[in-house]
Amino acid sequence: MNFFDNIINEEVENKVVPGICYAVVKDGEVSIGSSGYKALVPKIEKVSDDTIYDIASLTKVVVTVPLICKLVEDKK
Repeated sequence: MNFFDNIINEEVENKVVPGICYAVVKDGEVSIGSSGYKALVPKIEKVSDDTIYDIASLTKVVVTVPLICKLVEDKK
């Protein structure tokens, strides 16, 4: 997974994202990793492989975008 790790670390170093936890499954082999930070304020906290993220904010995008696409498709 060196190639994947390099991409992840580059995104963190370039400050595209503050931190990432990931799991990749290839040919039945699971690779789990993390890079970066889960918090920057009030103090810096490194992310770990067992960090849990709150995905509640994704519901706005996951619900709204398909609805807008459907309205555009229906010319409304």
